[in-house]
Amino acid sequence: LANDPIEPEKATLLGPCTVIPQEYPTLRCRNVDLALAEWPAALDAVLEDCAAPVTDPTIAYRGGRRWVRCFEPVRWTDEAKAGSLLRPGGVYVITGGFGNIGITLAETLARRFGARLALLTRSILPQRQAWDEWQRTHGPDESVSRRIRAIRELEALGAKVLPITCDVTSRDQMTGAMEKTREALGVIHGIIHAAGEMEA
Repeated sequence: LANDPIEPEKATLLGPCTVIPQEYPTLRCRNVDLALAEWPAALDAVLEDCAAPVTDPTIAYRGGRRWVRCFEPVRWTDEAKAGSLLRPGGVYVITGGFGNIGITLAETLARRFGARLALLTRSILPQRQAWDEWQRTHGPDESVSRRIRAIRELEALGAKVLPITCDVTSRDQMTGAMEKTREALGVIHGIIHAAGEMEA
């Protein structure tokens, strides 16, 4: 709550409690946040939580009330967009640009901001003039075909897209990627590290 003391060292427990059940499906974790002043009155409720199935992995007891964490979708209104740090027509570099996280972010930037995007990937794409021939001679589910299709879909949304083959662990390659981005798209307004995949 708003008047709670801030104790970041204890907040680190949320990480393991979230990750352990994902890594070990047979284990269940629950984080119970309990102020010392709440302890006597909340004892029965805490014991009940410990005995129950884990439906609420993050719980807090304050003022005799039980709080749980939940998530609600938020619509990106025009007012929120106007106050955003993201710039209409801005230049953004996305590492892992063709993973499903990177593409999802790229689509949002393209659709809402008409961004200019540098998508970094380890994969090598054919030259743009060869894309039509590639798509005619390769299946739609082949990885290069999917990347070409993703670029064209982003461009149809209004983005300018620059795919760059780059190993983000290489300082020299990253330096080169930044130079290519500035030469082709202009001043860089943001870099988004999106390497990784979301589970379906």
